[in-house]
Amino acid sequence: MGLWDNLDENTDYAPYITTGSWLLELHDSPFNDSSYVSVNNNNTRFVLLKAGFYKLTLKTLLYTVDPDGTYWIYLLRNGTQDKAFERIAISANPSSTYYYVQSSLYIYSNGFDNFTINCYSLGDPFFISGDDHYNQFSIEYDCNC
Repeated sequence: MGLWDNLDENTDYAPYITTGSWLLELHDSPFNDSSYVSVNNNNTRFVLLKAGFYKLTLKTLLYTVDPDGTYWIYLLRNGTQDKAFERIAISANPSSTYYYVQSSLYIYSNGFDNFTINCYSLGDPFFISGDDHYNQFSIEYDCNC
C-alpha cells in the first residue's frame, strides 16, 4: 500500500535529536495508497488507516558503523518500542564501515496507532546511505484475518 525509495535521517523531534538516535524519514513515494497509509510529522510518522495485518519491509545501507558498535532499528508504536527490525553488533575488526539491513515485520494495526522507525546506537553516530539503490521501505496490507 506504500513504497518509499528515498530515506533519510531526521533529528527534529526530541528525544531523537542526535546522530546516535534519529527517526527514519520517508521521501519521494512512487506509490502510496492514502486510503491505507497516512504519512505526517515531516514524513517521520505513519498511520495504517485500516484495521488489520500489515507487512513492513525495510532495506537500507547503514554507514559509519564503528568497530565494537551495537545498533538497533526499532518500530515504535505510539512512541513506545514495539518491534525490532534489526539489532547489529559489529566485530572489533569489521571488513567494512557499511552494513546492509534487510528486514520485515508483520504487525497488527487498529487503524489509529502512530508508527515511527527509530535508529539507535550506544552513542556512535551512524547514517543511512544517500544512494536510493540501497534504500526502500514498503508497507503491504495483508488482510483482516
